[in-house]
Amino acid sequence: MCRHICLMLDMLRVQYMIEKCLIFNMSKEECMKALSENANINPVITSTGLHFFS
Repeated sequence: MCRHICLMLDMLRVQYMIEKCLIFNMSKEECMKALSENANINPVITSTGLHFFS
């Protein structure tokens, strides 16, 4: 149960940070680099899924 909740919280945290990148008009590459360097989020995580940046 806790594992499921932790996964959901992690996904919400990544979503929040991607939304912040969009607010600052960052490109996909800039966002991936920022999240990788500042939040230790693997670029594979932020490069998959819907095309938020297109």
